[in-house]
Amino acid sequence: GDTILNLKAENPIEFKNDISYYEQPKEGCLYVMTVDVSKGRGQDYSTFSVFKVEKDKFKQVCTFRDNMISPLVFPDIIVRVARLYNEAIVVIENNDAGVIVCNAVYYDYEYENTFVQSAVKAGGIGVTMSKKIKRIGCSNLKDLLEQKKLDIVDAETIFEIATFESKGSSYEAAIGSHDDLVMNLVMFSWFVSSDAFSNVLDMDLKAMLYEDRVREIEDELI
Repeated sequence: GDTILNLKAENPIEFKNDISYYEQPKEGCLYVMTVDVSKGRGQDYSTFSVFKVEKDKFKQVCTFRDNMISPLVFPDIIVRVARLYNEAIVVIENNDAGVIVCNAVYYDYEYENTFVQSAVKAGGIGVTMSKKIKRIGCSNLKDLLEQKKLDIVDAETIFEIATFESKGSSYEAAIGSHDDLVMNLVMFSWFVSSDAFSNVLDMDLKAMLYEDRVREIEDELI
């Protein structure tokens, strides 16, 4: 709770076509975009968040949120913004309507930096948000936020984090709230702990978090 209260929103440097830009792309920087897809019928939101990857910290630099956009139009926006941010790695949830977006980005737009979970399974493009992946993502997200390794600057995202609560053995938005932007964070937090990300960048998330945790424990003992 203290961590959530200390999150501070920033004003976007530009807001255009439902896209909030908080930082311009920096040459040589690696960016990761995570995408959550809805059916575009005015209920759940289609969202994406772009994160800047640094050696020991991540920062949210761009977001998109719209509950009326068609899955047929969404891929064009995803690819344009991903290319702007240095050909960002794009991780798309492929549940339900997400399959349409995954296939369009990978096959129609031939965007090579699309994350592929399996090269042999049907529907292997993108990531299937299973209970296991969501559980790992939620756990990693909690650690990243509490240890100030993930900088969240978007006001809507911060509001969604504040209304993201436990339900049974999982987490979801409180009644009357949304969690589509939070699912971008969950997906990102899972992805940066995966072997696929370690292969792209020589960064071990577990080691990074573990080193800080050990340091904290040692300081407390002293």
